[in-house]
Amino acid sequence: CPDAGPNFLHFFDLSIAPPLLLYSYIPIFFLCIFLGFFILIRDKYSVLSKYFFGINICFASYIFLSLIQWVGSYVEIVHLAWQFYLFPEICIFLFSIPFSYIFLFKKNIPYLYTYYLAAILVIISVILPTRLNVNYFDIVNCESVYGSFWHFEYIFELICIIAILLLFFKKILLEDKRSEKLKTILFSLGQVFFLGMKYQ
Repeated sequence: CPDAGPNFLHFFDLSIAPPLLLYSYIPIFFLCIFLGFFILIRDKYSVLSKYFFGINICFASYIFLSLIQWVGSYVEIVHLAWQFYLFPEICIFLFSIPFSYIFLFKKNIPYLYTYYLAAILVIISVILPTRLNVNYFDIVNCESVYGSFWHFEYIFELICIIAILLLFFKKILLEDKRSEKLKTILFSLGQVFFLGMKYQ
């Protein structure tokens, strides 16, 4: 990119990144990976821990790609990061629904949902290298310009948030224990807040 010069591993220029970017993103990146593996192993590879692991790894990938977009020295690297950006973005929301369902209702998701999940991942994988994902690269601002599919992506993320809210209300209506209701409220608020911040 015009304002970057390779000085770290020959591919990145850390000098062009805002200082707080490195201090905030890098610790969160390693924390996500640590928590993902820690919960997965401690919970003995349960279905719930696998979805939690998936969310953490996808979020770590999202952070990693964001860092590359900021500090990448070459246009090819920055553009490649923008092209892959959609995949972890979608997966964070996609995995949050079954994770919420299993946590709230203590049972696995309907088997049909796994087919929907797989189908969406295949569709996203096919779209990644096309102009539906990234239309072109703006060399002046050193960033890619989103394609038309991103309009549907925002709608999809909003649908995922609404789906989790519906699961929350269903659980509240079915639950009689006050402690369980409190746990449901805290969990749902955390999920919606996390996805809501990501949706911005």
